[in-house]
Amino acid sequence: RKMSNPSMLPLRRLLLVSALVISIGNVHGSSKVQQSRPSASNTFGLDVSRVTPPNTKASASSSSHRVAVRGGNALENIPTKALGGALWFGVADVSLRKLFKAKGINFPSTVAGTCALFVSMVLLQIVKPGLGDAAFDMLTPGAGLLAKWLPVFFVPGLAMLPLAPSIGSPIEIVKVLVTVVLGMVVTLSTTSFTVLGLRTLLGKVEEETVDANAPAVVAAPAVKPFSQETVDFLLKGAVASACLSIGLDRTSPDSQWATPLRTVFMGFSTVFSFVWAARLPAGFVKVIHPLVTSTAIVLLITRATAVLTGSTFLQVLKTYKTGSLAPLATGAGDILLFLLGPAVISLAIAMYSRKALMQENLLVVIVAMLVSSVGTLFGTATFVRALNIGGAG
Repeated sequence: RKMSNPSMLPLRRLLLVSALVISIGNVHGSSKVQQSRPSASNTFGLDVSRVTPPNTKASASSSSHRVAVRGGNALENIPTKALGGALWFGVADVSLRKLFKAKGINFPSTVAGTCALFVSMVLLQIVKPGLGDAAFDMLTPGAGLLAKWLPVFFVPGLAMLPLAPSIGSPIEIVKVLVTVVLGMVVTLSTTSFTVLGLRTLLGKVEEETVDANAPAVVAAPAVKPFSQETVDFLLKGAVASACLSIGLDRTSPDSQWATPLRTVFMGFSTVFSFVWAARLPAGFVKVIHPLVTSTAIVLLITRATAVLTGSTFLQVLKTYKTGSLAPLATGAGDILLFLLGPAVISLAIAMYSRKALMQENLLVVIVAMLVSSVGTLFGTATFVRALNIGGAG
């Protein structure tokens, strides 16, 4: 039994490289990329950071551009620019996906799109200074919008776990969990120590001195990641669409509008559950990620819908992700998973904003990526064979 999809390895490596660059930026005291400190209210990693092209002055139009990483606060962009940028990433994703399918290319089109966009902006900046930055400014609002809602796009994958094939006996489940947890610890440890060791050898690690007489810094009040107006709007949409969807299912279950209405209902419910979970007390969110809370709420709503419509839990869950994007057949999960592609391509914007930092630490990034990739690929395979997971031995 295959433990992972080999085609996803490049995507994991890309995400790893992005994480490395961001991690280096946090400890790089002389970095030319200005980055705000993490907020106590942001439970998704980095806080919303003001991003300006390296080695350039922020213009009036780009000073309000912010890239939210895995959640973040509300974007301070003109909505039309954000929507236009997100639409551009969507068109790019669909076009590349069709091109790769027509040419029979197995490499993930989203990863290729990310790399191609990043290289294109760098080349434009080299050919004509300012041109790459102009493209960066144009696409930043859309990238920020996609990054802000990125965690929601992962909810369908978790919500569909009840329909996943059985792993096997409880012992097999324990083996898989041990592999995942231990693999994560080993990967993070080897990557971190590789980066730290190389930066130490290169003399790029600076010791911080703490002034004991310096006045204590008072932390700013925690800011909720989403506004109450957003919560209210999503709640009203979820309740209204639930009434219409469940009512139609009970009166005319064979109607062609039953699936679209349920898609709207579950779409509102999914986004609302994540926004509500993200606004829970910081102590709770630090222990249980909003993604987990949102998935649990979606499954509870699915169960309630099954009871109210006289269906089974699995029957309703199958309509959440149908595997089709046809208007009258698609589910809420299909739409959210589709948006994951444009969000991955938009990572090129965050990479470009740190291109100077990437250039300064290129050796560290490449070596750490190779160490992590080789260790993950061969180490996981060896460990799986040793545990004889799924008869791998």
